[in-house]
Amino acid sequence: MLPVVSKIVGHVKGIVGGFFLLVIGLVVLLGLTLGFAACGAWMGYEGGRLLADYVRARHWVEVAAHIEAVDLACSCDGDGCAARAICTYRYAFDGREYQGKRVGLSRGADNIDSWQKATYTRLKQAFEEGRPVTCFVDPAQPTRAVLDRQLRYPLLVFQTAFALVFGLVGLSFTIVCLLGVILDEPRERRLKKAYPNQPWKHKPDWAAGILPSRLRRRAAWLWFVTIYWFLVSLPTTVFLPTGLRQPDKLWAVGGAVYLLIGTILLMVAIRWRSLARRFDASRLELETNPAEVGGDFRARLVLAGDVASLERVSITLRSRHHLSQGEESDVKRTLWEQTTEFEVPRSRCDPGEVALPVHFQIPATCRPTDESSYRDRVTWHLTVKACSSRTKLKLKFEVPVIEAAGEPTSEGAVGPSDKVYLRPSG
Repeated sequence: MLPVVSKIVGHVKGIVGGFFLLVIGLVVLLGLTLGFAACGAWMGYEGGRLLADYVRARHWVEVAAHIEAVDLACSCDGDGCAARAICTYRYAFDGREYQGKRVGLSRGADNIDSWQKATYTRLKQAFEEGRPVTCFVDPAQPTRAVLDRQLRYPLLVFQTAFALVFGLVGLSFTIVCLLGVILDEPRERRLKKAYPNQPWKHKPDWAAGILPSRLRRRAAWLWFVTIYWFLVSLPTTVFLPTGLRQPDKLWAVGGAVYLLIGTILLMVAIRWRSLARRFDASRLELETNPAEVGGDFRARLVLAGDVASLERVSITLRSRHHLSQGEESDVKRTLWEQTTEFEVPRSRCDPGEVALPVHFQIPATCRPTDESSYRDRVTWHLTVKACSSRTKLKLKFEVPVIEAAGEPTSEGAVGPSDKVYLRPSG
């Protein structure tokens, strides 16, 4: 995720230019992500308050109430009409008379289900017939009462979905942006100063020539998403039986889907944790750094860890063109790829490590790495797939490929290419 932030920051720099405008761009970016997180947090708070009121109201005392006025308030916009049942009623408790206005546990208007209109119809009929209705009073604070204390499971499912999507997206991008600004930017500034004419070395991994597997980081990120998902969706799972008892059981399917997605996330997180524990030390050591179009790509793939469980290794070098058009999704087109396979040479390797030579001949017609525009870019990746009867390991490394070097210099050495398409970090 951190490379994404570097690209976003670099794109902002290229558009606005200047330190102060860059700060403004970062503030706007963080403001949007924090806005998403705030919306998710607000919906999570509303769902939590709904549940808290439901738990408290289960112990309230049942008394009779007489309706004084009832109405249905509607507000319409482009997304439809939201309704809210309004009622004023009187009730007696411990010899004293009180007036109440709270109808249900939820607050405000909504159009999630038919509860508002159905409740209004029921109360209006009782008002016209002069019948008393049941209300529930808090014995510790008799001024607090409600006419309907049932848990609106559809509303809980909706609030959970809102908190999951907006909260997870906003929180994730906020963390990524902060880590990118705090960690990536200082390192890239140092590398730019050290290698002003070699922009492919502005990325820390490329500058070092050693690309780590990052399995542990991926596993940690998956566990973060999984834990967040279970924490937010826990109420819909716990009260799923309540949803099944309500008239509109379709919303209960939503609660079951949350549980299913959480279970799948948990299984994937456990698998990635296992892979990280067994193969996190794996890496790609670049020998041609950077590789050139029309030349050789040479590297050393080191698989470290439980290599005894691996049987075959497939290595693919792939060039892809990424094109974003307007609001459409990113279109990926493979420009060139080549695959080679290995049998894991057990007798030749150390007990916990095996090194495989990687060699590809890059055609002269290929395009080099081009990140000058985030909407129209070319990337090169080396994908490793290692498998056996009980293990499936996949590693992906982004590698630098530049334009072929220019004509020989007067001293006979080959000079650097004038066409380097990697976007500078500053």
